[in-house]
Amino acid sequence: MMRCLACIFGMLLWSAPHALEYSVDTIAEVREGEVARYYPNSVRDKFDERLFEVMIRTVDTESVAPQALFSRRITYRVRCDIKELAPYVIDLRNFEGKSLKMIMIPPGAEDFHKPALGSREDDWLWQACG
Repeated sequence: MMRCLACIFGMLLWSAPHALEYSVDTIAEVREGEVARYYPNSVRDKFDERLFEVMIRTVDTESVAPQALFSRRITYRVRCDIKELAPYVIDLRNFEGKSLKMIMIPPGAEDFHKPALGSREDDWLWQACG
């Protein structure tokens, strides 16, 4: 019994740092070796918020296996009146464009934030809100 509890405790300790690696904000970040493209035609209104989409993909297409993660389509929710945004839907795709996994943040669970002045996200927010 004690051995079983020790194993469970060890698994919890081991998984905690790795869980942070896959947070929504971390997945939505543009990392080294990636490019992001804002789609102005994706801007639309829903209730009191505005939505827009961004595609983030790997630059080096030759280093990606066919079924590996190649790109992420991120739909952002924007509150134009207070200049905040939050990832809403993240669609993880392979090299062929097929969806591998879709992550949706339910209303009320999102973490809106003001992007840093002059950042890529700040530019997207201003383009979406006008």
